[in-house]
Amino acid sequence: MEKTASSFGQKLRAYMSRNGNKNVVLLIFYLILQTIFFSVATKTFLTGNNMENLVRQTAELGMVCIPLSMILITGNIDLSIGSVMGVCAISMAWMLKWGYSIPVVLLLGMAIGVVVGSINGFMVAKLHLAGIVVTIGTQVMLRGVCYILTGGRPVSGLPQEFIQISKLKFCGLSMSFLVMMVMFVIVIIIMEYTSVGVKIHAIGYNPRPASIRASPRTKSSSCSSWSAARWRPSPRSSC
Repeated sequence: MEKTASSFGQKLRAYMSRNGNKNVVLLIFYLILQTIFFSVATKTFLTGNNMENLVRQTAELGMVCIPLSMILITGNIDLSIGSVMGVCAISMAWMLKWGYSIPVVLLLGMAIGVVVGSINGFMVAKLHLAGIVVTIGTQVMLRGVCYILTGGRPVSGLPQEFIQISKLKFCGLSMSFLVMMVMFVIVIIIMEYTSVGVKIHAIGYNPRPASIRASPRTKSSSCSSWSAARWRPSPRSSC
């Protein structure tokens, strides 16, 4: 028993010694403390209904944060993500009301996100503009587009077939949560085991040597990371 505990402690220290892993362990520890605190503070926290709500609400945020982390790794930041989600969702809602099929609407919604992300990526990677400046401008512009599309009112009257998609479950888990987990695995593979991930990390560590060593491809990787953070439209229909 003591050898097992000692071996686990050594593996944990070795894991935490790697770059960034200490923060991961601390976040997990903090999450455990939060769970214990709220479980003691209220009797409804660990109930099935509350866990289901948390999983469903976390899935949307997680699907946005996973690709957004690729941008943060490059040393940039994106402040327009909420407005992009709003434009994608509102556009999808209007297309559904106009009678477009659900697969077509999903593809067009993702295409809108990719186009906006590509524009941001082009201005940052190719024109060398500051990411925070570019995305503030995109944020303000897209919020105006959202207001033009909705007139400040929520879009309602969506087809029931589309609404039922958000209620689909597999093995008791919502489809949105499963999609988030699939995205999580895909991004881990890309970042840890592909040349694209290596280039994205290289840009974040030191962009100048990275650009000198592999200028066209490295810039392309930076631009692609912005596009990837936009491909998933939000199911919501408001800014």
